[in-house]
Amino acid sequence: MFSSSGLFNQEKNKNVLREYQIVDFPNKNKNFGGFKGTYPKQAAEKAFTFLSNIVGDEVKKDGNFIVFSIQQKSKNTNNMNKELKFIGTVIKLENDVFNKEQNKMIKYKNILSKYNPDLDNIKAKNKKINYKSKN
Repeated sequence: MFSSSGLFNQEKNKNVLREYQIVDFPNKNKNFGGFKGTYPKQAAEKAFTFLSNIVGDEVKKDGNFIVFSIQQKSKNTNNMNKELKFIGTVIKLENDVFNKEQNKMIKYKNILSKYNPDLDNIKAKNKKINYKSKN
């Protein structure tokens, strides 16, 4: 006999908004934010937009990336320890695109993906990017 209750629970969990925070931001051992998404990448996109606005034009320069980790905010401490690492940059579009929802022309696009640990093997100089204060 087939039970549909398991299938119902899977469908129900797909639409649950989860809240994530940026790990070790703005300082080590401090977490920040309440970025919500049905999937971790949705929350990471919101966190990246926040971070890219802080660093401003620095991330738009060719070759500059932001690497960050998020984790789910949860009362269950087992879920809180799982960090998901992402890498993102902002690219200038070749042709501006009109966004109907925002009723404006878009010149830049955020590019975000899961961080590949093999990138740690590349010998590169880490840059310290200063961020502008909102004060």
